[in-house]
Amino acid sequence: MKKQRKILMFSNIILTSLLGALLFSCTAQAEGSHLGITRLAVHLNNKTITQPIYLTNKSENKKLAFKVKLADWARNNGEDIVTDIDNQKTPSSLIVTPVTGQLLPSQKQAIRVALKKYSSPNKEVLYRLFVEEIPALSPSAFLDNKKNKPSAVTITTRVSLPVYIYPINANAKLDWRINKTAKGVHVKLNNSGNAHIEINSVDVISEDAAAPLAKQDMDVRIYAKEGAEFDVAIPSSKMGKNMKLRLSLGNGEFVKVTNNEMKI
Repeated sequence: MKKQRKILMFSNIILTSLLGALLFSCTAQAEGSHLGITRLAVHLNNKTITQPIYLTNKSENKKLAFKVKLADWARNNGEDIVTDIDNQKTPSSLIVTPVTGQLLPSQKQAIRVALKKYSSPNKEVLYRLFVEEIPALSPSAFLDNKKNKPSAVTITTRVSLPVYIYPINANAKLDWRINKTAKGVHVKLNNSGNAHIEINSVDVISEDAAAPLAKQDMDVRIYAKEGAEFDVAIPSSKMGKNMKLRLSLGNGEFVKVTNNEMKI
């Protein structure tokens, strides 16, 4: 009888800041991820030249190893184009340190992301920062004690974080198109500026009311020279004259917005 081989299976997990979710691909019971990250995006400009990312090992009895890698990121016709950076041939404008390490149980580690030198670009510069967790598990953890068969898999957790470098005059110039629907309005926005915006919510306001008539939370990013569209629900009882939509932004401290609100 041939000696059975121990099988070690890996499944990559990609975490996006837009969805904030982990996608698992595995066929057996998985050891859970223990990597915690406090920041899901890095925003840099002439005033904010560094931002830390904190990694935490949430396990109480297992250590884990990690590595960090920077990649160029561009947008083309609404699609992401991510290219690995060879630091020896094409040095980036960023410093990331440390790029490898180990975390003891419950340990916290700061990853420093900083500009080498700020020179205002004409348009927002994009990077992607990949943080990869490599759990340290003993081979015996993968075998069923009775049947001597694989009973678990390791999970390599790969987290993708956007890095934005804003120009000094970062501006999002919005062109609105609003059409009324049976349940509210349908909004089309185009951004002709030089930086992206992150829409956290939309308020329905009226000149006749001090407080917003309605509010809708959302997670929408509109990059420079791109557009987006979405629906905003407005109760029919609140529909009236002199109404406007106003955007609430997550990156408003970095980007000046032209036409932040529009009449319905």
